[in-house]
Amino acid sequence: MELGVDIAQLNLVNLRNVPPTPANYAQRSGRAGRGGQPALVYTYCAGRSPHDQFYFREPNKMVAGSVSPPRIDLRNRDLVRSHIYALWMEVVKPDLGKTLTAVVDLAVRDGKLPLTVNESLVADLKNPVHRAAALSKANQLIASIRAVLDTSSWFHPDWAKEVLDQIERAFDLACDRWRSLYRSAVRQRELHHRIIGDHSRPEVERNHSRRLRAQAESQIRLLTEAAGIYEGDFYSYRYFASEGFLPGYNFPRLPLSAFIPGRRQRRGRDEYISRPRFLAISEFGPRALIYHEGARFRVYKVNLDFGSDEIEATHELTTSTMKRCPKCGYAHLEQGSNLSELCDRCGEALDGPAKIENLVHLQNVSLKLAQRITCDEEERQRFGYKLVTSYRFPEVGAKLDRKDAEVYVDGILSMKLSYGDATDLYRINLGWANQKGTQAAGFNLDLERGYWSRNQADESDQDDATVAGRIQRVVPYVKDTKNSLVMRFEAAPHTPVMAGLQAAFKEAIQKHFQLEPRELSCEPMPTPGDRKEVLFYEASEGGAGVLRQIAEDPAVLPAFAAVALEICHFDPVTLDDKAAQSCGKACYECLLDYGNQADHKYLDPRLIRDVLAGLSRAECRPSGGTGSRAERMLALRKRCDSMLEKRWLDMVDDLMLRPPGEAQFLIESCSTRPDFYYPEYHAAIYIDGPPHDEADQIKTDDGITQSLMEAGYIVVRFHHKADWLTIFKHHPDIFGTPKA
Repeated sequence: MELGVDIAQLNLVNLRNVPPTPANYAQRSGRAGRGGQPALVYTYCAGRSPHDQFYFREPNKMVAGSVSPPRIDLRNRDLVRSHIYALWMEVVKPDLGKTLTAVVDLAVRDGKLPLTVNESLVADLKNPVHRAAALSKANQLIASIRAVLDTSSWFHPDWAKEVLDQIERAFDLACDRWRSLYRSAVRQRELHHRIIGDHSRPEVERNHSRRLRAQAESQIRLLTEAAGIYEGDFYSYRYFASEGFLPGYNFPRLPLSAFIPGRRQRRGRDEYISRPRFLAISEFGPRALIYHEGARFRVYKVNLDFGSDEIEATHELTTSTMKRCPKCGYAHLEQGSNLSELCDRCGEALDGPAKIENLVHLQNVSLKLAQRITCDEEERQRFGYKLVTSYRFPEVGAKLDRKDAEVYVDGILSMKLSYGDATDLYRINLGWANQKGTQAAGFNLDLERGYWSRNQADESDQDDATVAGRIQRVVPYVKDTKNSLVMRFEAAPHTPVMAGLQAAFKEAIQKHFQLEPRELSCEPMPTPGDRKEVLFYEASEGGAGVLRQIAEDPAVLPAFAAVALEICHFDPVTLDDKAAQSCGKACYECLLDYGNQADHKYLDPRLIRDVLAGLSRAECRPSGGTGSRAERMLALRKRCDSMLEKRWLDMVDDLMLRPPGEAQFLIESCSTRPDFYYPEYHAAIYIDGPPHDEADQIKTDDGITQSLMEAGYIVVRFHHKADWLTIFKHHPDIFGTPKA
């Protein structure tokens, strides 16, 4: 109802339930009264829906409610940085082609695939004239939003110049994900090609390698071929947008599509409808019903791409296996024949129901007409699924890329936070909601034609899968990458408290960072019935860049805990209940919203008041990486070469600044080993003691600094006689803001 209906004569809309937000209401009701014509809009409120009943009592909040304009957080460092890179591209106009084959050199050298950026692009990236022109445009952009940026902790006057000085390295790093995928696919293809050619191996093993080789060739085609690339994740400009090198507003991640055949008797036309991946896993699930333009369609077929003649001939589908931790929901994918026995995140044993076999990516699907919608259909038929979510933090260079923090309330560890950029999120469809526990997970699939077997609980569902066909049990899933934060309490409260904290934190984060509800999602982990953690992820394309701040900035968590108290009708200072007479248990002014209706029975602000009050005065201790802050600082101290370096680390810890990622890190290209290194900011830190006052050493230091800056690094020197606090304050983007 919100898109695609534009009938000038339409003058009446009946809404069968209250839409989620005023924006949805405006869209749906706006289908009638086109071209200035009058219209009537009826909204029916379900008697047992708390959402509908609230707006039945308060209709103005929906009918005349304000539609919030889209917001962009201009203090989001990654967002502003991507715009500066875009300005550089506007100046240079580099040819990125349709795929990254136009960006990187695919030539094999000495038996290896270096996949370096093409020399012509490197020359453009290094060109000082281009950088100067881009800096001029960037300074104009910065000037237009300077008042906002001055309120952020990371911005300083030379920030735009530093960004452009590092553009060569940033562009090269943005290509790493593509490089990794390409190298992996090429290695897999070559390995299994050798096995296939080795006739001393068993035929079963060679057939298995044929399937894996075809899978690798399919991956290579997706990465390199231009045919249909505009709809793919690896179209050059879309790829760089997804990597954060360019703004990604108009480059959403590839959705799943459903083919709808035209209804010939009504002169219909064939068409595709698309849904985001996490919505498609249920809406386009096996045998699901879809209502479209007055008709009811059924998802009966998955459009399998076998990838080669061999696989098309054998009709054998390659599947994967995952172990999902029963304690925290963490994902462990198969790596060859080796599966983890213990959870990488919490150490829980991964046995029994933790293992999910026969996983397959949900593909694009096809629909068939089931029947016309009639006036007898009072309720849309939906047979729910058992859906579970799992996550895995990213790894860079075989090291876990995660930012941890500990939260102490009155000196006692209360909560642990873990944040990851581009965390892998999996949504898995385990089967029908009414499926018995003794049944195997998943659905039966006819691999000859890609037909799903019928839903036995739906008498109107006629089976398309043939008995004579090759039937395989599979578990469909989808995968995406999002900026994610996991919040874990040391002593997990009971379910009503955890549900209330999840709702309060979500509302507080949205209000504190000025997000729209659709920009932030959250889920209980590992299950709604066993809540030990809360998984937050930035649902909007490209992310809002806010969850990182919770794990990195010590001041953020106490601030939005105070906001949560206000949302729950409490005074943040006195904790007085300001709505004791108007809010009995929970209301739409505090914790209730359209998206958490399943939790309404649990929600009560009074159950979480004391927890929020404690967090509002808590001390958040970011570690700057994986593990606790104390563990990381101890490891860094062990690598220090002098007491002066240890004193610098102590000051970083006392001021609750961001710890460095490395100590005594070798930068081979410049033949130097800074005392500390911040890899995320390409910042080399030197602690200069009295020997650096010698004339020869000063000259050597100046040469090292110049060499590093020309290579795109930031260099910060702490002289033993300098005011270190002032230096820290001058680089808030690297070190953060000192604790008051």
